[in-house]
Amino acid sequence: MKFEKAKKLSALEILKLLQKLTKNNLSTMKYNNGIANKLSINLNSPEQQTDLIKQCFNANNQLFKQNREHLELHTKLLYFLKSLDKDLDSQIENIENITPEKFSIINQWKNEFEEYFIKTTEGRFNYDNHHPFFYNEKFRQKLIDYYSKAEEYEICADLVKKNVLN
Repeated sequence: MKFEKAKKLSALEILKLLQKLTKNNLSTMKYNNGIANKLSINLNSPEQQTDLIKQCFNANNQLFKQNREHLELHTKLLYFLKSLDKDLDSQIENIENITPEKFSIINQWKNEFEEYFIKTTEGRFNYDNHHPFFYNEKFRQKLIDYYSKAEEYEICADLVKKNVLN
């Protein structure tokens, strides 16, 4: 499949393609095993027999590696899709339906997020259940990352404890 065509596939189509490729590889591997078994019985020349059987097993080894890569990619993509809050189509629709008005609200929220982050790290706002971003996991993680880089591990531990208690 050419790259231009492959990049137009949906995530579900990619999952199905990976399954199909893996099944095809398994069929080829079975076929190669059958050939290797027949070669071990039918050929008189041990050298020729060994070389052909090695070729079959080498081919199977390559197919096995491909299958492992296919399965890893399949699993990661599946977990990614399951982690989405909404289905992919509705998220794309939401992105396409962002009006300038909605965009300004999103920017305003981002600005508030950054402003509260700076004020919190400067000690001007306490990070407790009255903090506007107390229940926001991204905000808490950003604080943990910030204090971790600053080697303020006690503050990191407090942030983790606050999350456990809530």
